[in-house]
Amino acid sequence: MTLSGLPMHKSIGRAAAAGVVVSVPATLAAALATKSHHPLQIGSIDLAMWACIAPAQAIAAWLGARLAPLISAHQLSRVFAIALAATGVTMLHSAARATEAKKSIVTADTLVCTDRDAAADIPAILPAFRSNI
Repeated sequence: MTLSGLPMHKSIGRAAAAGVVVSVPATLAAALATKSHHPLQIGSIDLAMWACIAPAQAIAAWLGARLAPLISAHQLSRVFAIALAATGVTMLHSAARATEAKKSIVTADTLVCTDRDAAADIPAILPAFRSNI
């Protein structure tokens, strides 16, 4: 992040600002690109999940903005690198689990489901999974 010649604190601030610029059109696309399947959804955005995540993000952003000036540039760089590495590992783990789940759905001859609501959705969902592989 310091390749631009900016101090670490300004570099992270600019990255956060760029995140806002990217997130607004992405949110609009997620809201408008697909049809809602549940009353608590706008497109593919789950409002119940958003209501849980948004306050935590706002608090974390406020806390980070208050703590960043108290940390040296070197320490801030390390903290940021660890946070990015942890995010990357989590994303890789999630992708691996999703791939395994997708394989088990497609290769299973029978699908056992104990949740009646989910079981009712299986006939509509299963062809979509098969066609995306």
